Amino acid sequence: MIFLAAGVLGGFISGLMGVGTAAIYVPLMLYLGYGQLYAQSIALIMIVPASLISVFIYYKYGAIKLKGILMLLIPAVVGSLVGSYLASILPVDILRKLFGLSMVYIAYKIWRS
Repeated sequence: MIFLAAGVLGGFISGLMGVGTAAIYVPLMLYLGYGQLYAQSIALIMIVPASLISVFIYYKYGAIKLKGILMLLIPAVVGSLVGSYLASILPVDILRKLFGLSMVYIAYKIWRS
């Protein structure tokens, strides 16, 4: 039941605010006793269907400009490759702290904007 609620909440927040689902899924997985790397991998897997549905709807309403996507696509793929590799070799405590710091930084930037 908790996974159902987390799935709905993560998908809702992703579609509404355009954010990744890691903010929901990683803390939940950690709370349930799963490891950091596993929790992050679950969050990444959940991004795929949520993103595809959201992109379709945003595109339908004219909110997506293909030129902007193409300019970000290759750097995003490279960044994902490097980040995933680093996540697989970093000690778990460092990875958890980096995740926490990134969440705090993102919250601060949003709050200040």
